[in-house]
Amino acid sequence: ASKNTIGVQFRNVLGNFTPPTNQLGNFDYDQKEVLTKINWIVSAKSRLLWTGGWVERNNDGLTQRDFSGFNARLAYTWQPTDKLGLTINGWRQTGSPQNLTASFSLNTGASIVPSWNITEKVRFEGDLSYETRNFKRIPAKAVDAPDDPINQELALIGGHNTFRNAAVKLIYSPYLGLQLSATAYHSDLDSDSGRGGFNSNGANVNLQYIYGKR
Repeated sequence: ASKNTIGVQFRNVLGNFTPPTNQLGNFDYDQKEVLTKINWIVSAKSRLLWTGGWVERNNDGLTQRDFSGFNARLAYTWQPTDKLGLTINGWRQTGSPQNLTASFSLNTGASIVPSWNITEKVRFEGDLSYETRNFKRIPAKAVDAPDDPINQELALIGGHNTFRNAAVKLIYSPYLGLQLSATAYHSDLDSDSGRGGFNSNGANVNLQYIYGKR
């Protein structure tokens, strides 16, 4: 009657990568997950969502890149009024980087997302997030092949990165299913490599239509 739910999620992910022509190695992986899922309606104005459990990632290539450990994500949503809302997220999860110098990074972070329904059709959102990214599964040849292309990329990435992001978004929904949004953001990343960071500011406009939305 309270609409609270609890369950178990089993998932199997198979990753298949073709490495660049100047890099050798097998980057394919098999990841199995056993996660608990909890949806708790704390009160009429707040909700807690939890997904977490055991993750095992086995690589077809070097076993130094294997992972076995705990992953989780927690989200708390508070809606004090019809117009104001706040969502707080926290996570500890493995993720695949855009490059394949390591099979994954272990990411730990948190974010705060306030929202304001200015009118029925106009909504304002903010997003403040902080995340650390640890690259711990480095190929063994990184020690004895400093000129290897993979090693050269690792030197740029570093073993520990810190990512910060701040954004504001204005959303206009004139009709059901149609949404126009404008976002301005600032992002920066620090790396212990001393060379792999960045600092950026930007903006984007997005138009989205979902057919058949009710």
